[in-house]
Amino acid sequence: LLTVMPQLLYMNQAKANELNLGVLIFAKIENTIYEPVYGLSIRNKDALIFQLGLKFKGMLVRASYDVVTSRLKAYRNQGFEFSFICTLHKKKKNPKQDKNTPALDTPLQN
Repeated sequence: LLTVMPQLLYMNQAKANELNLGVLIFAKIENTIYEPVYGLSIRNKDALIFQLGLKFKGMLVRASYDVVTSRLKAYRNQGFEFSFICTLHKKKKNPKQDKNTPALDTPLQN
């Protein structure tokens, strides 16, 4: 099972701005909790960004590699970045489990 996630990031501060366009592809491995992640982005006609990672149990561990394609290549032509992303989900209460909370179809009484 493949999931495709388009990405758009625009940043602006004073006279500087940056635009990243890209895509992440998540490939679910059957009968496991693991999803390898593959990605490719382009930054303001300045760099290509390759991404590789692994998603599991609400966590994403990802490495990025930037290859500068503009005239800035003379100063810096590549860069590594590692990220760890943890997504927390708040558990929803079931009203039927909490005796002090009236059911949705029961009118409130004073």
